[in-house]
Amino acid sequence: MKPELEDLRCDDCAFREGTQANSQQSTVMKAQLCAEIPEEFHCHRREGLCAGWAALANKLNREGYHAQQPEWQRKLKQELVDIINKAERGNIGEISHEIMLAIDRVDPRG
Repeated sequence: MKPELEDLRCDDCAFREGTQANSQQSTVMKAQLCAEIPEEFHCHRREGLCAGWAALANKLNREGYHAQQPEWQRKLKQELVDIINKAERGNIGEISHEIMLAIDRVDPRG
């Protein structure tokens, strides 16, 4: 990430290693998926888009990732973001907890 883009990230950015937001697997996964779709991902500390998300989404776009991504992959990623959002809000009953546990078992950072 370019230094000037790093400077725009909040102190607790999901894209800043070691932060609380970065330690929450569901947040990191949702942020990564939103950058890949691309779908807006908002900062949880201030108004507007997450600067870390913007930097990654712009990088992926420059590299042609968005243009080359098959539509079915984009749709699947959108479904995953929707499931994460529902799970975070607790809107899907008993399986909400199971989905969050599954997300925590998978680290999108590799």
